[in-house]
Amino acid sequence: MNKLLVTLAFLMLFSNGVAVAASEIDWDEIKDIKTTEPTQCYEGAMIIFEGLGLGNGQMGMALRLCGGAEDATMVIGCLLKSIASVEEGGLGVPLGLAIKFCKQNG
Repeated sequence: MNKLLVTLAFLMLFSNGVAVAASEIDWDEIKDIKTTEPTQCYEGAMIIFEGLGLGNGQMGMALRLCGGAEDATMVIGCLLKSIASVEEGGLGVPLGLAIKFCKQNG
């Protein structure tokens, strides 16, 4: 079953031109590739999660939060407002629920 899924995924990627696009990337200039909303969101989320002192799960949480982001600033702002305490002007939402609350499904 896994071999079939890998084969199908491989065929889908290469039939959509991803292989061509990847071969045209100058890997020495990766920093010059245009930043997208999901990648901008991910960078912001990683800063927040590192500031919270989170360990190994921070990458997965950032990917879950930022996948499909259409407005990185809004997603990160929502996360900050949601997890901040009520005394600080936030909502006091636990982190796991805040990720679900702030994720855009675009």
